[in-house]
Amino acid sequence: MSIMRDRAQFRSSDLAVMEGLSAYERPFHQRGVGMVLGPLTPWDVLEMTGLGAVQAIDAYLITGGLPLICQE
Repeated sequence: MSIMRDRAQFRSSDLAVMEGLSAYERPFHQRGVGMVLGPLTPWDVLEMTGLGAVQAIDAYLITGGLPLICQE
């Protein structure tokens, strides 16, 4: 969990955890917004990593364009 200003932002891929947080009579009931994040494009990887074109394509193919893996 990271807290940004006065809002709490939860990061989880576990559906049961997220449903539990937004269940009836819970603090985040009807406050969550669903968001789907797709994979990065090769161009995104290039900009994010600062690699050259060929290395960015390699990084994209190795990571599958997943943002957290590319960030590392």
